[in-house]
Formats: sequence, C-alpha cells, structure tokens
Amino acid sequence: MTHEVIWADDKEFMRRMMIDMFQFRCKEAGLDITVDEASEGQELIEKIRANGYVLAFTDYSMPPGLSGIDAIKQMRTEELVIPVYLLSLHDTLGESAKQAGATGYVVKDRIDDMHKLMDKAIELHLKQHKTHYDVLPLL
Repeated sequence: MTHEVIWADDKEFMRRMMIDMFQFRCKEAGLDITVDEASEGQELIEKIRANGYVLAFTDYSMPPGLSGIDAIKQMRTEELVIPVYLLSLHDTLGESAKQAGATGYVVKDRIDDMHKLMDKAIELHLKQHKTHYDVLPLL
C-alpha cells in the first residue's frame, strides 16, 4: 500500500531536505510513500481538496501567499479531516498551532525533535491509519 503525503514549504531546498528525511524514515519503517509538494498555503489547501492524502506537513511562513497556520485554520473550517503538522523556525508558535487545529508542531532546526515528530506521525497515521487530526500533543 502506498501512502500519499503532501509537504508545503516556500523554500524548495528546505522542502526537498525535509521530504528526503521523511522518505528515509518511512523506508526504514518499511512503508511505501509518495510525497507531493506545495509552495504556499492556498496551493496546499487546493491539493488536499483534490487528492487523497493521508498526512500533511506545512511550514508556518510562506510569503507572499497564505501562511501554513492560516491554511490549517481554513482546512478545519472546511472540515478537511487530515492530520497536518506545522513546522517553523519560530519556537513561540505552539499555542497558536494548537488553536489553529494543527496535529503537531515542531521547530525545524531542532533535528532530534523533528525526527521524533516524523516517527510519531509515521506510527499514528501511516501504520495505525489514524485519520483524526488532534491525536498528538504538540511538541
């Protein structure tokens, strides 16, 4: 079974690096995944509406378009039931991420925390197939 995931970040090099890291962790877990990409929040929402992704990751800041946190708020308003993890270089967004409806939040440059978040997401959403978006405490 191939799991479809989407990753949104306005910086292509960061998006590719994170996707490569996630694909490696999935491969180690024995999972087959495909990862689609978005470069801003509105594109992320449109792709989620149109495709059967089981998991999404989004950067917080994606100028000049819709931010990741605003995209999550819109997804929750539209009742799009998909786990969405918010990533940021800012370490003060945890409560805002929670209020927006993010499944989890992590600071991107904390590699150990990023690995833990990825491993939890893999276990819950790709192995156990949990689809509800509020199953994880924020990191």
